[in-house]
Amino acid sequence: MEKSKKDNTYSTSNLFLAASLLTKKFRLIDTKLNERSLGIFYFEDRPDREELVRKYFDGTLEGSFKRFVNCLAELRDNVTALRS
Repeated sequence: MEKSKKDNTYSTSNLFLAASLLTKKFRLIDTKLNERSLGIFYFEDRPDREELVRKYFDGTLEGSFKRFVNCLAELRDNVTALRS
């Protein structure tokens, strides 16, 4: 996970964290593949991102499970399309 100060983005290769951020309505800017063909997800950063990431890893992040599953499927589709 990485925050870029120069362009106000946050990136992660953690698919489930990325789906959680999408569930919380973070704006997905781009998806790329790393050297191992794993997805790297780039989001527009927000002031509440640090707290949401902490809650994700603490297991206390709440939200719609249905929305999470839909976001997870969307991200997987993005990665699959890039691999094609």
